[in-house]
Amino acid sequence: MTKHSITMELLHPLFTYYVDGALSNLLTEPSDLDNQEMAALVAQCAVECPHFRPVSESLNYTPSALRTVFGMRTENANFLGRSVGAPAKQREIANMVYNGRMGNRLHSNDGWVYRGRGLIQLTGRNNYTRYGTLLGYPLTDEPDIANETRVAAQLALAYWRENKLGDILRVYGIRGVSRKINRGTHLATKPALHEEERSRNYERIMEALDE
Repeated sequence: MTKHSITMELLHPLFTYYVDGALSNLLTEPSDLDNQEMAALVAQCAVECPHFRPVSESLNYTPSALRTVFGMRTENANFLGRSVGAPAKQREIANMVYNGRMGNRLHSNDGWVYRGRGLIQLTGRNNYTRYGTLLGYPLTDEPDIANETRVAAQLALAYWRENKLGDILRVYGIRGVSRKINRGTHLATKPALHEEERSRNYERIMEALDE
């Protein structure tokens, strides 16, 4: 049973590039999200997961992007980032920026193994363990399961519910939701990556609902 009235037909003119599968699962999976909440969740997934196709996080960044996104020191960014004819050292990047937090162990491969996946780009060993246990999937041992279309939808909905993003939306608006998802807290002073796009996605969906 769903409370919202957002459909694939409503979203198609707004996201003509979408790939059917995870998005339709997100809309039809049982949940208690209302129209505002589902609009906000779809708006986030459209940025976190281009084309709504669940994939593992790409870390094929240029040195300048590594400095912007992760605040990486110039010498490390220049060594690890992609250059003409050479891809970025993605495994090393993931382990450098993610290890030592989110349950990822230092001096391990956890940063790479538990990089972002799914519609919501679930990240970190703690989250894979937590949501795997919650939904009954062995995500800690088989993290790629998070990219399966129905699992990706269930994870996004569970993440929304467990982080009380509906409450954040009602008090802090779509920007608060964006910062919680991308920065880890709705009170972050630094904008989320692609915050304007996330906000505009939400506004467009809400405008379509009002027509």
